[in-house]
Amino acid sequence: MVIPLIIFLYIYWGFLFFWAIFVFIALYHMFRYSYKNLISFFIILIFLGVSGFILLFSYNHINEINWDKKVTVFSEVFDSSSPY
Repeated sequence: MVIPLIIFLYIYWGFLFFWAIFVFIALYHMFRYSYKNLISFFIILIFLGVSGFILLFSYNHINEINWDKKVTVFSEVFDSSSPY
């Protein structure tokens, strides 16, 4: 069975879509229900900074991949010439 590698990129984009929704929900709750002081401000900045770092890190690694390749999965299972 051969799977195009780009399918994993689409799955990752779907994950990022749902992740972004949860980030906006978390930010809304932090702005709406937290105390308005300096500590809450720094917590929000740390949250956004770590999230941005993770996105930048994954973006740099994803750009290095050749998405035109294909992945072979379970080649031994479907091979009729195998003695097992």
